[in-house]
Amino acid sequence: MAKKKGTQKLSSLKTSKSKAVSTRSSGRASTKMKSQKASKRTAPPPPPKASAAAVFPIYCSECLYEYEVSSSVDADTITCPLCGHSCKTPDDEFFGKYSLHMSSEKKHGNIGVFLAILWVVLAAGWIALLMHPGWAMKTSLAVMEGDKINYQNLNYAFLGALFLITVFLAIEANNHEKSIYRGFF
Repeated sequence: MAKKKGTQKLSSLKTSKSKAVSTRSSGRASTKMKSQKASKRTAPPPPPKASAAAVFPIYCSECLYEYEVSSSVDADTITCPLCGHSCKTPDDEFFGKYSLHMSSEKKHGNIGVFLAILWVVLAAGWIALLMHPGWAMKTSLAVMEGDKINYQNLNYAFLGALFLITVFLAIEANNHEKSIYRGFF
């Protein structure tokens, strides 16, 4: 019986210590926890992993021939099929970075196409309103001054909108160009 009492005391002592630790940690974090949090903050996030069956275009640095390499290639070196130049197989970090840049390039390209279409639609709408004064009078942008219709507000509104779209289109084209990532080996 004495052994059981001793083990019971030991187990109750363990639970009381864990309770003490949990109450203590609620007030202030220990230095070990602080160092873990600090290391989590300073470590940059790893690049996304490429899918196992992903195929990436790369360029030979000798002849500038474009060919494709799979991210799941097992060989230590890859060889250009045109000139025979060989190099080390890209690592997973390269494929992750390449995937990230390709998704960014696609996103900025799609935004640029949308802005270009919006620009054309606004320009066509502006021309339609200028050609049909009845339609322009239904908006609050054209006002009647005596016998003539004053299109000044209409022109300023459309010119301002087209200018802003052109600026955003230029920014997106620049971002699209920056996100292009080519692999030369």
